[in-house]
Amino acid sequence: YATQILKKNGVGSKEKNKILYRFLADKSINWLRAGGKAIFITNSKSLLKNAFAFNPRWQLLEQLPVQVRGLNLAIFIYQKIDT
Repeated sequence: YATQILKKNGVGSKEKNKILYRFLADKSINWLRAGGKAIFITNSKSLLKNAFAFNPRWQLLEQLPVQVRGLNLAIFIYQKIDT
């Protein structure tokens, strides 16, 4: 499904990232055990945070600012919590 989103909508658009991040938040929770961690890097910080905020099974552990080749990015570390 994620590759279909990318092929259909192109790469790098705000709308595409919104759909992709929501997909990641909904699906990647099933790939981890309770206590498992997922790490994402992006420059669309608010889009990623908003997508993951909709699922109460995710806890944001840390948001780390990084700069790569002049881009102001952030590394997000989320943990799957028991519900």
